[in-house]
Amino acid sequence: MLKNFGYIKVEDDEILPGERLQSADLNEYSWDEFGRKFLGDVVQRGYVTIRDKLNLSMLGHYQKYSGAYYFDAVQRGKQDLWLDIDTIADNFEELHGERKDRFYLQDKLGELASVDVIQKDGDFVRSEKHIYEQVARGTPTA
Repeated sequence: MLKNFGYIKVEDDEILPGERLQSADLNEYSWDEFGRKFLGDVVQRGYVTIRDKLNLSMLGHYQKYSGAYYFDAVQRGKQDLWLDIDTIADNFEELHGERKDRFYLQDKLGELASVDVIQKDGDFVRSEKHIYEQVARGTPTA
């Protein structure tokens, strides 16, 4: 990855500074500052590359829509709670400040069910046990 981003180059099995390192004025930074900038840049560029290669852009979307269900289930302490689409729409609006059309939510919840994030039966949704347990462990309740 460092080679792809131009930080290093390899010549005759020897690792040398790449264009990005050669163009940086290393005297301008302390070692700590350089380390933070370098690492921050590598992480940012690496994340974008990995996200795009593995199509991980959907992960945020999964969390946003599944949260509209799991919010209620975890607060009530019920892994087997069935909620209807209208209740999930209310939760989504409460959590994100916007109302989503029930057909749009049906579509998103169908996608979540297809990857085993939730279970769906018509207009009703319930948790997947292993997902519920993970969410409940990391969520404070009232």
